[in-house]
Amino acid sequence: MTKRDFLAVEDWTPEQIGALLALASRVKRGEVRIVGDGWADNWSAAEAQRLTEEALKKTKGRITAVLASNDDTAGGVVAALEAYGLANKVLVSGQDAELEAVRRIVTGS
Repeated sequence: MTKRDFLAVEDWTPEQIGALLALASRVKRGEVRIVGDGWADNWSAAEAQRLTEEALKKTKGRITAVLASNDDTAGGVVAALEAYGLANKVLVSGQDAELEAVRRIVTGS
């Protein structure tokens, strides 16, 4: 299996969050590498964008997926990816099914 780089935009641990728990064994085996994490105060899209931009700089744009804590933070992630020409190339998860997030899903962005 190819190594995958993920960015978690929240202060999560595998023991606390199901998505990361599901990845924990792959992280332990070295198949997945978590390249960054952070806390987006008040679900801030701008803060999530900043955290994503930092991870993109750190990895020279080599990120496969981002686990965002909600749709607002996922929107910030998408904005950072768009700025790096990586929109539609990096998987982004969010939660809540907010209207803008649903539109991004429908348009494939």
